Amino acid sequence: MLIILGYMQATWAIPRTERMRRKVLSIVAERWRHYKTELVEKYIYGALVGARPPNQSISEETWAEFVLKKSTTEHQVSLT
Repeated sequence: MLIILGYMQATWAIPRTERMRRKVLSIVAERWRHYKTELVEKYIYGALVGARPPNQSISEETWAEFVLKKSTTEHQVSLT
């Protein structure tokens, strides 16, 4: 996460205060969780089951691990 913060501070004029650091990291974490939730809803349980997202930055190995993790009974129980 700190790599992302450094990139964002270098790209945009974000004040280098503790308050802004926490806020930026909070937003990044929220967006990351939303992205993973979208992947699960579309590609694990939704209309695109068995497909792989067109995002080329996700390797086959990483995608297989993600699908395995999100397809477990333990994960399904945590959704209820």
